[in-house]
Order: sequence, then C-alpha cells, then structure tokens
Amino acid sequence: MKAGSLRGSPWLPLGVILLGAILVRFIGLGRESLWNDEAFSGYAAQLPSLKDVIGFISFDVHPPGYFAFLWSWGRVFGVTDAALRASSAVAGVLSVPIAYRIGRQLFDQRTGLFGAFITAFIFQSIYYSQELRAYIFLVFFSGLSVTLLLDCLRDLQESRRQSPLRYVGLLLICGVNGYFHYFGLLFSFLVVTTLVVYGFHFKRQRKIALLFGLGFLAMYAPWIPVALHSVNKSNCITAPTVRFVLEAVNVFYGAGWRLDLIAVIVILVGYGLFFFRQKSAALPAGDRWLLAWIFVPLVISLAVSLTVRPVYSPRNLLLAAIPAWLLLARGFSFLPIKKAYQWPALIGLVAAMHLIQATIGHGYFVRPTKQQLREAAYYVADRNPSRLPIYAIDWDRENFSYYLRFRDQADLVKPISRLDVQKNGLAAEVKEDRVWIVSGGINVADTTDLNKEFKILDQCHYHEADAYLLERRHDLTP
Repeated sequence: MKAGSLRGSPWLPLGVILLGAILVRFIGLGRESLWNDEAFSGYAAQLPSLKDVIGFISFDVHPPGYFAFLWSWGRVFGVTDAALRASSAVAGVLSVPIAYRIGRQLFDQRTGLFGAFITAFIFQSIYYSQELRAYIFLVFFSGLSVTLLLDCLRDLQESRRQSPLRYVGLLLICGVNGYFHYFGLLFSFLVVTTLVVYGFHFKRQRKIALLFGLGFLAMYAPWIPVALHSVNKSNCITAPTVRFVLEAVNVFYGAGWRLDLIAVIVILVGYGLFFFRQKSAALPAGDRWLLAWIFVPLVISLAVSLTVRPVYSPRNLLLAAIPAWLLLARGFSFLPIKKAYQWPALIGLVAAMHLIQATIGHGYFVRPTKQQLREAAYYVADRNPSRLPIYAIDWDRENFSYYLRFRDQADLVKPISRLDVQKNGLAAEVKEDRVWIVSGGINVADTTDLNKEFKILDQCHYHEADAYLLERRHDLTP
C-alpha cells in the first residue's frame, strides 16, 4: 500500500470524468423496459408498506436490504422506470471516485485516474448502472469498504492514532453490503477477517480488532437464521462449468469473447513489459491486492457451488469489478505509449470496445435488448376497456403487475402455472370465456390446446414478451 505522489492536481480530470459518468448513466434511463428481474424489483418498490416488502422478499433467495432501500427510494423519487433506476445510476457514479482513490492508494495518481475513467465509461459499468438490480451496489459497497480498509490497515501498520469514525463507517458499510446481497456478505466477511487478522498481528491493536469482529457479528446475527434457511430455497443457478467460469470476464469487460480478448491482451502485454523492464518476476503488493480481491471470492463461491449448492454466477462477481478495471488500467499504463498520447489512446481503447459491443455484441445503446414487458403490458391495457382478466404465467404476474399498475389494471392480473398448463391444458386452467394471456419469454402459441379450445382475437409480440386475447370456442363438436 502506498499513496501516489502528486504530479499536478487530479481534480480537473476527475471532475470531467465524473461529469461524463453522470451523463452516460442518466441519459436514457427509461429508454428500455424493465426486464424480468428488474420488474420484480419494481414490483417490490410499489408495495404499500415496508412490512409488505419484507414479507414479499422472504420467499426469495436474497436478503431484504436492497429491496427495503428501493422501496424507500421510491417513496421519495417515484416508482417509474427512470426514477427507480436512478438509484443504480447514483451508485455507479459514486463508484468512479472510489476506483480513483483505490488506484491512488495502491499505486499512483495516474493509475487512479485511468481506473476512474475505465470505471466511468466501460460498457459493463454503464449497463449495470442502468439496471434495477443490486449488482452495481456490489461494486460500490465493496469498493468503499476496501478503500476504508486500506486506511485502517495503514493506521495499524504505522501505529497512528485510530479514528473511531473510520472504523464505525467501515463496519456500517460491511453490514449494509451484507444485507444488500449474499455475495456482499461474503465480501464483507473477507474484509472483516482481513482487518481482524492484521489487528491481531499488531499486538497493541487486538482490542480494536476483536471489537470490530464482534460488531460485525452482532450487526448480522439477526439475519443469520434466515440466511441459513435460504440454503434450502430453490434458485435458477446451475452448477458451474469451465466455460461458465471463464465467462466471468464478460461481466467485467463486456459481452463476447472479442472484448474479453482485447482486455486480456492489454493486461498481459502491459504486465509482460513491466516484468521485462524490472527484470524481476516479483508482483508489487498493490497488484497482489487486486488479484486477491478477484480470485478469493471466485474460489470460495466455486467451492460452495461444487460442495453445497450452486451459488456461483458471473454477475455476483461484480463485487470484484473495480480491481478488474484497475488491472486493465494498470496494464494499459505499462504500454510503451508516450505520455502526451496516453489519454487519447485510452479513450480510443474504450471507444473501440463500445463500437465492437454495438456492432457485434447486443447493441444496448442502439436497439432494444431487454424484455419489452412495458410495451406488451401497455398494449393489453390500451385494448382492455372492459377490464377482462389478465392471466400471467408463473413469475410474470409480478412483472406485468408493475406496469399495469400505472394503467389501473394490476388488480386484473391472475397467476397461471406453466406446469399446470402443460399438465392439464390451458382450457382447464382458464375459467373465463374471454381473457388475456401475457407471457415474458414463453410462447403461449405452443400450448397444445390453444387453437383447439380458443380463438385468438388479438395478439402482440415484442422482444421476449407476448400477449394474446383469447375467446373460448363454443362450436366444438363432441
């Protein structure tokens, strides 16, 4: 750990980077519909009370912190797509100065600014800053806890006077991170363990280390029984494979192997030149911190997935996004580029990655890529003046209810199980003669008795979202 030397004020370039980070995150927040999991979050934010939120989330596999926060945010800023997503955008913007500070703490001011620029403008950072899920908060809280941890460890190592506020702040951040996401809890446990081990290494600080560890345990103790009970809940995560693990790089640098390859080449070439110039294979302490930050949670999650139950998902590793982006910044800084051309080259690198993402990847900024639940829901609402029942398949009840609430038709939504439809047929599950069927990604037209028992009077098909107006046939012959 070291504080980089000052060579010119960083505030002007950091301010420009922050302004750009704000613009690319807040412009177009409501451009696309909420997709499946986002609409689930939005539905929770619309519930009448915080008690209802806790009760609703108790059936899920996530802790309640993020949803309670989102419900509170909605009471202040509203529950529209853009208003709710703004919470993620704020967390994404705040992650930029955190990346700068960690880069400067571990290396120098230049690496900090490069890391801040990549954090601000790399595609994945923007994408998750515009998603109504807790993942960008993993980036924010994990980064904030590490920068505070580095301050605490420096004070312990140099026997400086301890700042109670700093320890309290770190403890609170660790607690919040744990209540926002279970991978946040894993990372908070690693942060707390690191501080306790360091504290016991310096004998005079053992009391601080012990109090800190006990404080974290007391903060999370009320939720431990619920967390353990969550182990028995089903989830959609499958057992990890080698390819699935390698795809974790997509979460950091962008979807598709081309973007991953660009980032990996920059990192490997940069570090290769660094070792060649240094004529040594010794990795600096700051780089070891970054690698530990990435690989320790990865190894633990894989071990749990292979021995207890599948929990590994590349998106959960966004808790290690900042060190991944700092590694890219670090590798870039080692390339043989003249100082006057470094910033244009870095801007060109990130711009080229965006261009590849738009043309070969899923084109997030140029065409719809998320489920168009909003479009399908509004299509139904605009054509349902007689307020016919709206059957939603499985979890689509909550997803479509989020949007139909804006058109005062959420009370018309009824659940229908895909398994029951497959087993008993659509006609047996639907009692009314005239209904709407809505689905997010399941082709209702494939239902075996649809055309036999019903007539399709109207239908719409959007990206992974469909709706059908059905009328029961009465001209069937025995």
